[in-house]
Amino acid sequence: MDEVFLWLWILTHSNRRTGTVPKIHIYVSMVVPPNIAELKNLEVLSFLNNQIKELPTQISSHQKLKHLNLGMNRLNTLPRGFSSLPALEVLDLTYNNLNENCLPGNFFYLTTLCALYLSDNNFEILPPDIGKLTKMQTLNNRDNNLISLPKEIGELTQLKEVYIQGNRLAILPPELGKVADE
Repeated sequence: MDEVFLWLWILTHSNRRTGTVPKIHIYVSMVVPPNIAELKNLEVLSFLNNQIKELPTQISSHQKLKHLNLGMNRLNTLPRGFSSLPALEVLDLTYNNLNENCLPGNFFYLTTLCALYLSDNNFEILPPDIGKLTKMQTLNNRDNNLISLPKEIGELTQLKEVYIQGNRLAILPPELGKVADE
């Protein structure tokens, strides 16, 4: 692919003795190569600050991936198999072109997710299925166009940090207070 240039910055190498796993920052221009799926042992993957408009469905083949940074791109959709990341704990989608209609229906099956960063996108609402992310501790949805929060946010009993400044919220659901009481 001539239009794709790929630089791998390997911060650590896999080491059987210490058990360290490679952390790779990948810099691409506009297109993520489908052969990204060949990097099977990744736990941390960052596509931060590129011009990526879409992700290949192969991104969901990373069964060990714990931290995925897709911030500061041009994403306006996520692939359908996105929920097939069984170990994902931290997902950064800040500074993209996403809204509530861009999330695949199975997005909220990411049940291991502890931190979700959706800041600086175009969300007007959070889908009620947000309540399925019961391990969520950090939810950052600042500087969107949120007009309301679903009552299901009260089901996030592990929630410790919520960032919702810079939105159009006039009222908060009483269920949010339930989270603070837990």
